[in-house]
Amino acid sequence: MQGRAVGILGGAAAPGHHLQCPAGLAQKLAAACGPSCRTRSIRKPQTEAAIAPQTKSGGAAAGALAARLTLERRLGELLAAIVSPGKRPKHIVVGDDNKSLPEGITRDASSAAQTLAVTPQKWFDKVVEEVVAGVRRLNLKEIYLEAKRVIAGEAADRPPHQAEGIILGDFREVGQEIPDESVALIFTDPPYDRASLELYGEAAKLAKRVLLPGGSLLAYAPNYALPDVIASCREHLAYWWTRAVLHSGSRALMREYGVRVGYKPLVWFTKGGRFNKQQIIEDTVAGDMEKTQHEWQQGVREAEAIIKALTSPVDLVLDPMCGSGTTLLAARRCGRRYWGIEAKVETASLARKRMARKKQ
Repeated sequence: MQGRAVGILGGAAAPGHHLQCPAGLAQKLAAACGPSCRTRSIRKPQTEAAIAPQTKSGGAAAGALAARLTLERRLGELLAAIVSPGKRPKHIVVGDDNKSLPEGITRDASSAAQTLAVTPQKWFDKVVEEVVAGVRRLNLKEIYLEAKRVIAGEAADRPPHQAEGIILGDFREVGQEIPDESVALIFTDPPYDRASLELYGEAAKLAKRVLLPGGSLLAYAPNYALPDVIASCREHLAYWWTRAVLHSGSRALMREYGVRVGYKPLVWFTKGGRFNKQQIIEDTVAGDMEKTQHEWQQGVREAEAIIKALTSPVDLVLDPMCGSGTTLLAARRCGRRYWGIEAKVETASLARKRMARKKQ
């Protein structure tokens, strides 16, 4: 594998699809890094020795990908000692003798390698084993993205210093506490009045920063304002779809428009596309008439269906206007991590009491 690539590539890892880097690159990096890097302990992955004898299960391409992942993780450990994540190494001057790092590593390659380097060893070993066994798709882009989700999920285990994971304040201000690219799904229900329509664009602005690549923002929206809502959110994210939440029970009459309403629009935006388009999602869902906590409450089952479809157990779900905590409750029932933000003291207190109940 000497002289093979260490960069990020989309699509399947096929022979001949490697970027070419100088031979002995890791040694050159260690030399450029200086004594502090050379003496840094870099653990040899447990899976490396097992790669060669097991490649028959997944074939030559699987063995090549497994070896590549192992090398990239090691490279990421070296890079982490000398550059910040995502920085281009060739622009960094290291050491008193002004030695520069070798060229050939792109910004994307540096970021990908360092991402693999900070994933839990247990997760990384499992990925390599699955690649070798032929039970995982040989797609580097998917593996890098999953690594980011795992890292974000670990960060979510360190919740904000607020009761029941609910932050009190305006999400446009306190949302700055949420780390970049740490959230898989934002699911929220802003107020429907005309004066509050700007909140949709503000939520999308926050989502652009905190969502993982492939993450989604879904928000209930009023029919009368759909063009404005979609336009404001598209300034920050890509429009994906509009789902219809079908009303149960009586239907409201919008006399101003001469329309009896049978569904609630649920607008859907993504950050660079979806995590997994192979997961088929229906664009209609049966709604609940739950108003047990406050008059604008949405149904838990609606939220559960979306959270299960668009997230995995390692993911973090955020509701920047969480109200009585329906999204958070649904996320907990689905076994997901969750954070909420609520501006009103009384409503936040209600949500915290609701979340504090052991059985829902």
